[in-house]
Amino acid sequence: MKWLEGLKLFIKDQVFDLQNDVTTLKTDVSALKADVRGLDKIVSSVDGKLDKILEYFIDRPISASRSPRRLTEFELKLAEKSNADALVEKYASNVAVTKDMNEYTIQEKCFDYGQSNLIDDLSMEERNVIEKLAFDEGVDVLNMMHAVAIKLRDYKLKELGKEISDIDQLTPSENPA
Repeated sequence: MKWLEGLKLFIKDQVFDLQNDVTTLKTDVSALKADVRGLDKIVSSVDGKLDKILEYFIDRPISASRSPRRLTEFELKLAEKSNADALVEKYASNVAVTKDMNEYTIQEKCFDYGQSNLIDDLSMEERNVIEKLAFDEGVDVLNMMHAVAIKLRDYKLKELGKEISDIDQLTPSENPA
């Protein structure tokens, strides 16, 4: 009968351990429920703002997706506020283009310089204007530099006697996506 008492004790210990495990599990499940309720509030909050977020990005694109790329009305205003035309005139000589280059090559050279190296060439005052405007308007500095790069491309093409209006003879409905 000693073995029966030992078995009872063993079973009692196992039941006690299971009760502790169940209690711990209930606590974990309660915490998980609280986390899920918190996430649900966050998702509801984001869902309510999703239209505003999408509107922000759709209404404020950096450049039109037509070829050749053009600035949107929003970016034209930013380019004007940042004095992009003066920056282009000042730094255009840093991009070497020749008459034998096609428009795409010229564009890519201007975009490469405008988005990669131009920011480093700017004076501190010019850079501060770009960065402050980017901050105030909620856009990335790279986006601001892209706007300047498009202006630079147009300037360099014109310098070679090529006009954007002459290059792009397609109307938006004819232009392939």
